[in-house]
Amino acid sequence: PNVDLLAAELLHPDGETQIAISAAGERNVARFVKQSLAELPARLPRVRGDATYLVTGGLGMLGHSVTKWLISKGAKHVVLSGRNASSEAALKVFSAAEINSAAFHVVAADISRDEDVRRLIQTIRNELPPLKGVVQSAGVLDDGILAQLDWDRFAPLFEPRVYGSWLLHEHTKSLELDFFILKSSLLSLLGSAGQGNYTASSAFLDSLAAHRRAAGAPATSVNWCAWSGGGLATVSGARGEAMWSSLGVEFVSPDLAMQAFDKLMHRDVDQIAVAAADWSTYAGKVGKPSFLAELLNRNEVSGSSKFAQAKVTPDARSMEVPPDAGPVEANGQARQQLLSKLQQHIMAKLGFAEVIDPDQPLNELGLDSLMSVALSNSLEQEFGRRVLQDKTADAKLERREQLRLVDRSRQEDRMQAITARLQFSKRVEA
Repeated sequence: PNVDLLAAELLHPDGETQIAISAAGERNVARFVKQSLAELPARLPRVRGDATYLVTGGLGMLGHSVTKWLISKGAKHVVLSGRNASSEAALKVFSAAEINSAAFHVVAADISRDEDVRRLIQTIRNELPPLKGVVQSAGVLDDGILAQLDWDRFAPLFEPRVYGSWLLHEHTKSLELDFFILKSSLLSLLGSAGQGNYTASSAFLDSLAAHRRAAGAPATSVNWCAWSGGGLATVSGARGEAMWSSLGVEFVSPDLAMQAFDKLMHRDVDQIAVAAADWSTYAGKVGKPSFLAELLNRNEVSGSSKFAQAKVTPDARSMEVPPDAGPVEANGQARQQLLSKLQQHIMAKLGFAEVIDPDQPLNELGLDSLMSVALSNSLEQEFGRRVLQDKTADAKLERREQLRLVDRSRQEDRMQAITARLQFSKRVEA
C-alpha cells in the first residue's frame, strides 16, 4: 500500500480505530452489524453416534451445556478434558440420565502443554471412534486495568486459550473434522479496560478461526456475552451483573445461549457474536464509537469531543455553601457535598441500590472490564474534565482529593464553589 495513505491515517485521524488499506489503496473500516442467521448458508449439524467429540473445559458452564447439546443430537462418545478433570467431578455436573445416555471419557489434561494434547489426541485415536468435532471452552479470568497487568497476569489466560487452542489446531488439522468451535468473547470486539488479557486471548481465537477457514478447515468463533447462573463472568456476583446491565448488556441464561448455539450450528458461520444488549444505551455509555454506527441511528454517533465544555448539574443550587460559613465549615460542607455527589453518580451509573463505602476501592465492588471506561466517561461528562481511566478501577472517593478540589474552588467566588468543583475536578485519585 502507498505509505502516504498510512501517513495520512496517522496524521489526520478521524476517530476510526480499525482501518484496512488494500494494495489498491481501498480504505475499509470495521463495523459491528446485526446478522440474521437465516441469511447465512444452511448447514445441518453433523453429530453422529459413531464418532468422538472433544470438549475442553468440559466441566465448566459452557462445556457442560455444549456436552448436553451434543448428547441431545445423538453423540455417544464424548471426551471431557480439564486440568483437574475427574470422574467424580463429572458426576456432580451431569445427571444420571445424561451419563447413561453416552460414554463419557473424563481426561485430566493441560492443553497448554504439547505433550498433554499429543497424548489426548493419541488416546482418542487408539481407543475411541474417530474424532469429528472439537469445542474449545477452556479458560480463566484475571481482571485488572492494563497498567496493572504484567506478563504473570497474561500467561495464565494465554495458556489454555492461546497456546491450548493453537495446539488443538496443530494436532487435529490433519483430521477430517466436522466442526471446530472456539469460545471467544464479546470483549474482543468491543474492547475492555479491565480485561485486557482476556480480550487479547479472545482476539487470538477469532484470528485462529479465520486462519483455519483460510486453510479450508472448519472453524467457528463465537463471541459470547456473559452467561448467568455460573461461569467466568459471574465471579463478580450481582454487582457485576448490575454494572453490565447499566451499560445496556444483559447476562443470558444458559438455556437461551444454547438455543442460539443450536441455531448457529445449523448455519455455516465463521465468526458471530451472541449478546442481549441495548446498543443505544451501551454506545451512550462508552462514547458512541463509530464501530457501532450500523447499530445506531446515524445522528447518534458522536463526532465531537465530549470534553468541549463543562456540565453544571441541575441540582447544583441545592449543594451551595452558605455565604456566611467560615473557611473550615465551608470546606467541610463542600467536601461532604462532593462526596455525596460522587456517591450518587457512581451508584446511578453502575446500578447499585445500596450506598457505597467511600473508603473502599471500586474494584473491590466489582468494577471491572468496560465498566471503568463507562464510569470514566460519565464522570468526564458530568464534571467537565478528563478522568484518567487507568486510575478509575482502583480509585477511592478520597477525602484528600476532595479537599484539594474545594481549596482550588475557593479561589473563585464563594457562591460558585460547587460549580467550580464540578468544572475543575480532574480525577478521583487512588
